[in-house]
Amino acid sequence: SSGINAEYGDITSVTDAKIAVYSCPFDIGTTETKGTILIKNAEELKNFSLDEEKLIENQLKELAEAGINCVVSGGKVGDMVLHFANKFNIMVVRLMSTDNIMEVIERAIDD
Repeated sequence: SSGINAEYGDITSVTDAKIAVYSCPFDIGTTETKGTILIKNAEELKNFSLDEEKLIENQLKELAEAGINCVVSGGKVGDMVLHFANKFNIMVVRLMSTDNIMEVIERAIDD
């Protein structure tokens, strides 16, 4: 199907793929409630950003340690997530169609 070749990032092919499939965006989660964070100085802003970055890095590292070398996402792929996917040699594919996601799953099962 034409929607299968929608890879992102530096990794455009893998051998002996171990695939994680997400039917949702592959990005840092956001809360559904609105909130306000009071940042009083540059150091607090830096620490807030570093905490988010570290969380994403740890999540991608855990996928890599589990042997995942390809992630299929049914939605948006975040820039920072993609950065760490590249760092851990994980190919990222974004498919917007449920049919395409099911096709990837069926192909993986058939192999």
